[in-house]
Amino acid sequence: MQAIVLAATSPAQQSSLVPKNVVLFYDDYPTRKDPDFQVTREIVRPLVAHLDRSGRATDWMFDSFIFYSVYLYYDRGPSQTYISSWIRYLFRAGKQASNLDAIVGELKSELQQETFQLNVFLSVAVPIEAVEADRIIKNVDKMLDEWNSLNPRHLRLIGFYWGFTEGLRMGDSRELDRAVPRAVADHLHARSLKLLLIPSMSQARRYVGEFHSLGFDYVTVQPNFATKSDGDLSRFELADQMVTSGNADGVEFETPLDVKWPGGDMLSNVNTYFAYAQLYGWNENLMNTYYHGSAISSMWRNSNESYRAAYETIYQFILTTQ
Repeated sequence: MQAIVLAATSPAQQSSLVPKNVVLFYDDYPTRKDPDFQVTREIVRPLVAHLDRSGRATDWMFDSFIFYSVYLYYDRGPSQTYISSWIRYLFRAGKQASNLDAIVGELKSELQQETFQLNVFLSVAVPIEAVEADRIIKNVDKMLDEWNSLNPRHLRLIGFYWGFTEGLRMGDSRELDRAVPRAVADHLHARSLKLLLIPSMSQARRYVGEFHSLGFDYVTVQPNFATKSDGDLSRFELADQMVTSGNADGVEFETPLDVKWPGGDMLSNVNTYFAYAQLYGWNENLMNTYYHGSAISSMWRNSNESYRAAYETIYQFILTTQ
């Protein structure tokens, strides 16, 4: 299937409490080997705003941003010691949150849209040694305290991302106690905050119909086409069935740069995802999430025309989601 460029119907993004296009931003703390995984001006500007070839901001890009660490996923064994250190890195030592706030402020001036605020999801941090609601909630409250102390001018906290697992299953045999995410969701809801989950296709199929009842306000399913070796295009149909049935609110677009993955190369993968997005009308989803890794920023920076075309394909789709 060939990608079809989607025509813009309105300005890309307006400041809104409702997240429509959410970028999942990984960091690699504490290794910090790859600058693409850190909140810096070079990496974040092409995500918050659409940039032309000269680097000039022309419009908003993603309306929402998830702070997440690859070491918070359950199979990395996130200890409470690591979590405490990551929170300090996010708000103090690494200044990731304040860096984002400053970048958004700069772009607001460039675009002359001073009322804009970027929506933010922090990540629920789960200590592997105690997958218990009270321990998790303490970490949530610590991050809320840090957020309130920072008091960012250009960011709006709207919720937390559950990135510890991609569903209820950990590995081959262990399952989460369903009371744990339910308690975390209740704690967030009492503070007018939302809980977001991005399940893999296998997790979504295993637990179909459960996620919203457990308190996950937003669920975007991963087709996993880009990350599986089977090249099975029916994954897009399955993802759409979950959206149309109400079991998911949208999909995650996986835009990797690794040419070893199905689709042949980066541009082919991107075109495939967005061609199916047009086929199924995913621009009308409640929300969609976008796997960043280092891909989307790299698309804009790269001088290769195919990379730039991929960046424009994402932007053109965002334009239609108003």
